[in-house]
Amino acid sequence: MNPKLISKSRIVDNEETTIWTIVNNNVSIEINELFDSVSDCNWLDKKHNFIEVNYSDWTENDLVAILTSDGEIIRDAIYCIEEIIEEHYLFIVRMSGAAMEEASYYGIASDEKKCGLIDQCGDFIIDPDFLSMEYDKEENIIYASNYTPYEFMYSLDGKQITEEKEIIFEQPPLKSYELFGDFNFIPLN
Repeated sequence: MNPKLISKSRIVDNEETTIWTIVNNNVSIEINELFDSVSDCNWLDKKHNFIEVNYSDWTENDLVAILTSDGEIIRDAIYCIEEIIEEHYLFIVRMSGAAMEEASYYGIASDEKKCGLIDQCGDFIIDPDFLSMEYDKEENIIYASNYTPYEFMYSLDGKQITEEKEIIFEQPPLKSYELFGDFNFIPLN
């Protein structure tokens, strides 16, 4: 039986609330009992193995959690999910230092948000050390950067491929724009 994600409206404390439930193998798990204030839930993958839960914590930080279809929390306190590498069950996540329990362990200040790569168990394969991170499907490589002229390359198992690679920024050609049909405008960079 395929897992189902069900939402129903219910009156709780004189307010209409959406109650989210996972039904899998005739077992029902109410997601709202796992988090303070759930605002939305969605499947993260086509096979319905993982659920994205949007919620607010006790300090009213808007956060995301990833659950399995069995209701197991694999990682919470995520600021946002940047990318899903579905074929490998990996997630590029942006973590918030304000919400993450182990922020000091990873050296993330309370006002910082850093990217890392987690596996299907919620463990970091690449620690949240970077300001940006993306997956190149053709090369099967993770590119990570701190907005410096250098970026780092990692394999999907978290091994660094190169020390650093210099990024060469090219100046894009100037384009003219038409405003209200009568004027041409050339942006200054």
